[in-house]
Amino acid sequence: MRIITLLIILLFYLNAAYGQSILGFAAGGHYTVIPYTPYFHVADVDPKFSYIAGTYFAAPAYKNLYYSLGVNYNHFVAHLIGHESSASHSRVEDINLSLGFISLNVMPQYSFGKKRNFYIKAGGYFSLLVNSEEVGTYEVRVVNGDHHSGKIDHDARNDYKDIDFGLAFNTGIRLKFDEISWFVTEIGYNLGLYKYNQTGSNIQDIHKSGFKSAYFLLGFDINLGHK
Repeated sequence: MRIITLLIILLFYLNAAYGQSILGFAAGGHYTVIPYTPYFHVADVDPKFSYIAGTYFAAPAYKNLYYSLGVNYNHFVAHLIGHESSASHSRVEDINLSLGFISLNVMPQYSFGKKRNFYIKAGGYFSLLVNSEEVGTYEVRVVNGDHHSGKIDHDARNDYKDIDFGLAFNTGIRLKFDEISWFVTEIGYNLGLYKYNQTGSNIQDIHKSGFKSAYFLLGFDINLGHK
């Protein structure tokens, strides 16, 4: 059902092209702060750089104003060290976390310039979790001196909910290649508003915040309405 819905959205904005509409494709990297401590009193989170790729469509609204729609795949990764302790035992987990999202961005856009076209846009995004994985090891030590360890390899959906949403801010420049084609460079920032991870009452508030992601993109686009 999710895939069908996303395909309908994609076909809708591709078929909506008219006038001086723009269709583009871009990919790049991002650094994302991931909130996490589903089971632990303390978790050390070390986010890693990963990738983002997608397509976007922009159509004129009024003079230099456009509305912009984008569909992206975002891959988030992080290295986690989780600690849990009680009067009877302690547990440490060393985990590599991988999360994949399909995101829909809706943003008004203001553009200016001809051969060098600058733009800024701001709006919101809505994301669906489509794949997730936790791989690593754990070690448990009991107060009587016994201990055991093992491997972790499972889906992370038990620790995370299936949706995310927030605010998106982007700025970039389009460099004209020919009459219809442009090279694009863009930087952006997403501020997650959803308290995303499944947390317990003993978890610090800092781990209940949303995702925070800074990214850069390189791509190209075409003017669909050029004659």
